[in-house]
Amino acid sequence: IYSPLYAATEGLIGVNPDMNEKTYVLHPKAMFYEFLPIGDNSLSNNIDDEEDSINPEETLFIEQLKPGKEYETIITNLTGLYRYRF
Repeated sequence: IYSPLYAATEGLIGVNPDMNEKTYVLHPKAMFYEFLPIGDNSLSNNIDDEEDSINPEETLFIEQLKPGKEYETIITNLTGLYRYRF
């Protein structure tokens, strides 16, 4: 079964450009994406435990990502969802 979109209640997450595979790419015009590195000891303080807030100086934009690393996705959409940890 071909699924052209990967969507959630938060918004459109990705688009599948390949009819033969389940390969989704982010749709950068659907919402604003930030990424928080996972498992990097140098960024162990990127989340404030008391407020569960994200330090904006330690998030990355899509062009700063490195292949093979894992990231938590943070989204902001046009309907008011702000810096939601997805």
